Amino acid sequence: YIKEETPVEDRLKYFFDILTTDISYRFDRGEEWEPPLLALSKNSGDCEEFSTTFLSIVKSYNSSLKCYNLAVPNHVTTVCKFNNGQYDYFKFFDEGNTWVENNFYNAHTRDEKIKKLYVFMNNYFDTYGLSKDSSDRYVDYAFDDKNVYTFNNDTEFFDWFIVIQ
Repeated sequence: YIKEETPVEDRLKYFFDILTTDISYRFDRGEEWEPPLLALSKNSGDCEEFSTTFLSIVKSYNSSLKCYNLAVPNHVTTVCKFNNGQYDYFKFFDEGNTWVENNFYNAHTRDEKIKKLYVFMNNYFDTYGLSKDSSDRYVDYAFDDKNVYTFNNDTEFFDWFIVIQ
């Protein structure tokens, strides 16, 4: 049971914890992505199944939340962007059950925000032992329940992420 006054990020963490209990991770079962209901029925999946299932739950709960799946080199993860009334902050939800987060506190210019995003992405990549691919970008594309966004370089991704409202 989730109380009415529970902050949205705590609600997502609750959904996340249930999902990490219900879907056991099986390393890279192939490039064919299974839909969320199939992953749930099998109680297993790799990063693609976990991320798409989590995003489906999040968007079913509240379609206006700024949550997206990011395709990074050899992995897919979910990131959500929040605002506490003073500044934006953001968190990765990953089947590794490790929280990587950062914020735009005291970042007022585009360049200051990009510096914070570099720290955020580097921390995430370091936490999961990932590295940029030959294209030398953090994110190839992002998607939610309505759109797919492709990026040719980190600057395109950062500019997109900064303006998400």
